[in-house]
Amino acid sequence: MTLRESWSSLSKTRRAQGLRTTDEQILTMAVLGYLCGCTGYRPLFNFCKANEAFLIRELGLKHGVPSHVTFREVLMRFDDKELTKAFNDWTNYSCPRQEEEIVSIDGKALKSTLANAHSSGQDFIAAVSLIFAK
Repeated sequence: MTLRESWSSLSKTRRAQGLRTTDEQILTMAVLGYLCGCTGYRPLFNFCKANEAFLIRELGLKHGVPSHVTFREVLMRFDDKELTKAFNDWTNYSCPRQEEEIVSIDGKALKSTLANAHSSGQDFIAAVSLIFAK
């Protein structure tokens, strides 16, 4: 299962008519950008624009990279829990844990990075470490 295939289980958020970029393409670009440190819509757009030739070739983008507004509008429509489940399903498939393998996880929220403190979709920057041992 590829990352893009895992996105196919998500509820569709937009009509198919007139789409220039699919949800799967946008989600894949968002994950790539996030892995490279892009935590906002404009930095994500700038990252994608800088890597546009690669993204056109690998993701089959027919109209180039969408605007930062498109990234925001599409990403805001997804249900957080459903998106997290699809991503976790992909990681579990891609990196299966061996029996008797121990995973130690440590996470820290970075001070003064909390946004939307009073909503269910709190946003903050976190550092997470994983250590695998047998």
